[in-house]
Amino acid sequence: EAAGYASISFDVGGLMGTFSSGYASDKLASGRRSFTALPLTVMTSAVFLAYNAMMSALKTNPSLNVAMIVLFGACIAGPDFLLAGPAAQELAKVHGYPHGTGTVAGIIDGLGSMGAVLQGSATTAITEIWGWSSLFISFAVFLTGSCVLLAPAAIAETRRLHKAKSALPDWQTDMNKGDRVAHSTASGEVVERTPRSSLQET
Repeated sequence: EAAGYASISFDVGGLMGTFSSGYASDKLASGRRSFTALPLTVMTSAVFLAYNAMMSALKTNPSLNVAMIVLFGACIAGPDFLLAGPAAQELAKVHGYPHGTGTVAGIIDGLGSMGAVLQGSATTAITEIWGWSSLFISFAVFLTGSCVLLAPAAIAETRRLHKAKSALPDWQTDMNKGDRVAHSTASGEVVERTPRSSLQET
């Protein structure tokens, strides 16, 4: 029974991670995909280190092991979804290549597939020479490198968002009075909309 729960726990975490990361990037981060993926990547690295430190306790506590695998799934699936989907589309658009979103997404997924091909031999080599503990530490190190690569993109998104907000017209500030509102996104777009409350009044 415990093995059954463990086998589906990663996918359950992945379902939670994709939904929550997408919602967070849209509603809380104003469309900043890399900005949202960065802390999730940091969390994934921390979870690998925690899993390694708790190895002995996890062997005698199946429930804790399942909970950790769910956390793995949530932290890994979030950045994977954001970077291979919305971020790829917006990256192409920002750099003046709006019809190249498929190419950008293909490059990202292709690199991911390359990692999947290499991980088999790498996992075997690391575990046979240094053991499973070294494998989890290696994952944490690789994820730290991913954070370093994501940081410039996250900073660039924030700068574009601030630049777009500074270009908003004066009428965008008063939502309560039913004025039109300009909403800026990390890709630099300014979207005009009418608040729901004013639509209901009409």
